[in-house]
Amino acid sequence: MRQWYMAHDVTKLVKSNGGNVVGILLGRGWQSMTGHTPAARLMLSITTSDGKTQHITTDTSWKGTRAGPIRTNNIYGGETYDSRMEMTGWSSTGFDDSNWTASKNADEFASRKYKVTWQPMNPIRAIE
Repeated sequence: MRQWYMAHDVTKLVKSNGGNVVGILLGRGWQSMTGHTPAARLMLSITTSDGKTQHITTDTSWKGTRAGPIRTNNIYGGETYDSRMEMTGWSSTGFDDSNWTASKNADEFASRKYKVTWQPMNPIRAIE
């Protein structure tokens, strides 16, 4: 089984004075058809002005919720979005995530023996 990955240069988004937040939205997509839970692994590599490198990775300290506004989605049926469930500031510092649950360790998903491969195609986007 193959697991696609993408790389992005986020240099211009990182604030040097702190206050950085990483938020990930996961859709069910193909996963819902195979019975698997959507998962994400992230590694953010930061090289400081003095040449030191720091890696920030997903682990069990990350939290998540299914209570967001995207209720369903898949490639054939589109997306159901309930704006009453929006969480203002969910990807900002200071957001109260106390009712969110701890994420599973991404290494659990690595044990599925996926072949990790760079994604050679553009992501799916609405065009009409």
